[in-house]
Amino acid sequence: MHRQFPTFEDDLHEQLQNPEFAKAFDEAKRELAFAASLIQAREKRGLTQVALAQQMNSKQPMIARWEKGQVPQVPSLMSLANVLNAQIVIAPNQRILIETL
Repeated sequence: MHRQFPTFEDDLHEQLQNPEFAKAFDEAKRELAFAASLIQAREKRGLTQVALAQQMNSKQPMIARWEKGQVPQVPSLMSLANVLNAQIVIAPNQRILIETL
């Protein structure tokens, strides 16, 4: 007899019924959304992580951490917006995104 395994979507739906898992999943989605928006804005401006860090008077490892999802504090967000000629958007779903102007 052929056994059918649950799909990823089915398994995820089941896991999201657990409040702790759902909270962690939402947090991970917010972090990844920020990271993706930062990478997109940086690349749109033609900057490497090193070049962005230099323009912010920071270090490349900090940029790398942000691009892995660590959301920086407000002063660093403001500096990112300035260097990238972008705006910081706080969406209703509590996502923080960087959008280039």
